[in-house]
Amino acid sequence: MEVGLPPMNINAVQVLYLVGMQHFIMEEFRDMPASFGNDLPADGLRGFLVAGEPPDGCGPLPNPPTVDNFTGKWIVLLARYNCSFEVKVRNAQAAGYDCAIVHNVNSSDLETMSAKNPEGIEIPSVFVSDLAGLLLGDEYLYTSGFYIMVNGDLPFNINTHLLLPFAIVVVLCLLVILIFMIVKCIKDRRRARRHRLPSRSLKKIPTCKFSKGDPYDTCAICLDDYQEGERLRVLPCAH
Repeated sequence: MEVGLPPMNINAVQVLYLVGMQHFIMEEFRDMPASFGNDLPADGLRGFLVAGEPPDGCGPLPNPPTVDNFTGKWIVLLARYNCSFEVKVRNAQAAGYDCAIVHNVNSSDLETMSAKNPEGIEIPSVFVSDLAGLLLGDEYLYTSGFYIMVNGDLPFNINTHLLLPFAIVVVLCLLVILIFMIVKCIKDRRRARRHRLPSRSLKKIPTCKFSKGDPYDTCAICLDDYQEGERLRVLPCAH
């Protein structure tokens, strides 16, 4: 019987593609570490992925394959059910694997794997969803040239249920700002128009050319000096 504990820390299983000394994350899946076995290394556990045979890992598993020039870690992918998590991970450890990934079946729920007798289990193991298990087994086995990184980093995950309300709030804020700016612009134009002389009245004000010796040689409003020959408007106050 499999006993699930309440969810603990959610980590990530990453699919890496290596080019020279650089690696690129191709895919990332949420995982739940088991409550037994060793903890994952601080910098994660990277290795090649092998599909379990039998797929549920309830029987003895063959040893990891031999790959030329590869001396890294081996990870086995197993399906849930038919036996306890403890049996699956023990069989993976007995076969020489460094880590076990157990995927759910017909469910995306994650749970913490537990063992009635964890004594002697040393390899780490994690639990992933059915979709993650399907993609890992179909596209990212060692034969495809991808590495698998099991680590304690939180996966980048956007909650689509919150994305739409957030977008609506942002749009509403932008609309409020836009309306405020339009209203302010209209008020400023009206205020400027109230303090500005209409063009018809402006044309009625007499003009004259400034010549040296005129009574006033400086504007009484802006205090600028008049220039010879400059055309001036004569205000009702005679300035």
